[in-house]
Amino acid sequence: MSACQNKKSQVDTSKTVDSTEVALKDNPLNKLKYDHPTDLICHMEIKKFGVSDTLNFKGKLYGFCSSYCKDTFKKNPEKYLTKAVAKK
Repeated sequence: MSACQNKKSQVDTSKTVDSTEVALKDNPLNKLKYDHPTDLICHMEIKKFGVSDTLNFKGKLYGFCSSYCKDTFKKNPEKYLTKAVAKK
């Protein structure tokens, strides 16, 4: 077991890129204009961390970090929109 702990990494980290950087750079969803600057469920800043799912609700586009947050919002959108307005 101690032999595994002594092995050097086989990955040349000088050529790797932070996955957050890639997600922000290459994701076309990050170029869209959203009605709210954060994920309305987890409150993550979507411009800083990126969007992985979206929802159009009453003509407005909302960005979410995950399908979980989107699905949670869909169950009761008015509840989360009311909370978002109260925080402004």
